[in-house]
Amino acid sequence: MNNEIIVDDPLKYILRELELFEQTDYCKKYIAKKIVGIKDVDLEKHSEIASACFRQASEYFKAGNSVSLATKPLLYSYALNNYAKGMVYLTTKDDKLLNGFNKHGFSSSMSNNFLTSTITKKANGVISSLESLIQNEQIEANQNICLYELLSIIPGVQDIFGKITNHMSNVGFITETEKYYKLGSYITAEYKKEEYEKKLEYLKLYSSIAKEKIMFIGVTLATGQKIEKLKGFSPIYKDKIILPLIINNKPTMVQPMIAAYLIIMHYGMAVRYHAELWDRLIDAKISNVYSLIKLSIEECYCEFLVDLYKYLFDIDVVKKQNYSSMIKEYLKNNKEEIINMVDRGLAAKMQKKERGL
Repeated sequence: MNNEIIVDDPLKYILRELELFEQTDYCKKYIAKKIVGIKDVDLEKHSEIASACFRQASEYFKAGNSVSLATKPLLYSYALNNYAKGMVYLTTKDDKLLNGFNKHGFSSSMSNNFLTSTITKKANGVISSLESLIQNEQIEANQNICLYELLSIIPGVQDIFGKITNHMSNVGFITETEKYYKLGSYITAEYKKEEYEKKLEYLKLYSSIAKEKIMFIGVTLATGQKIEKLKGFSPIYKDKIILPLIINNKPTMVQPMIAAYLIIMHYGMAVRYHAELWDRLIDAKISNVYSLIKLSIEECYCEFLVDLYKYLFDIDVVKKQNYSSMIKEYLKNNKEEIINMVDRGLAAKMQKKERGL
């Protein structure tokens, strides 16, 4: 099953649909179908926990929307944690995964150069539980990942990511007219040559999946499978391909949903425990990462919810295209070609007229 719903505002639609899980009775019906053979006592427990988590998540999200960047990530982190816990209680009775919510499962280390601050995954915790549900491989325990590496795989920030970090995004995309992959719009001489060449090689590996009309792109180097075959993965943009991170010289596919969760949690830790650092980071007058942080907060939250909805319902929620703006953009970018085509057409018509045809 790979259904698709096209709406004007995907996030608004998803939030409205997720409100269903705030009802304990709805959770009970969902779980009864999802977890075959679950005992009545466990069904009651899972339903109560899941619905409570979704109610809290909704409140934290609303609260986050009403405040500034000064505290928004902390409230969003509480929301995502509750959504994640609710998702697990809706879909599994595996005690190991359920017990993962007794601890975060990662630690954050801050740095004055915030983009190189690190997130360290622990052996057990929320991250391991989420990974077990939605992807085939896991980040190794006690592995450090730089913040900029996680940001590199978030769709929607790839262009500003390149401008600010001088690193290449791991989000590749295909142009509708030229039918080939690019890695961000801002490939400059400041990028490390080996970094560009390595990612270019990855794209060449994936070029064989290109079709005349590409509706879904996604391959993981580590498993050789299309991401659409992995559990619960659904990028916001269907013309994107996510390249693996290189962790300990090993290609490791980190799903954007996992990256989005870690980024928001890392920001939340900065807000809660390093208030003076966070104040500097979100001050547009002095911060060189302000724009990236601001954009990534919204994109990460949206990414997580889109993938959460996909996992729960196996439905892609897609934004309705504004075809008039697309036509205007095409006309703007292909003006000379269109003029030449019109000229050729008029010339051919005049020749026919002169010949009396």
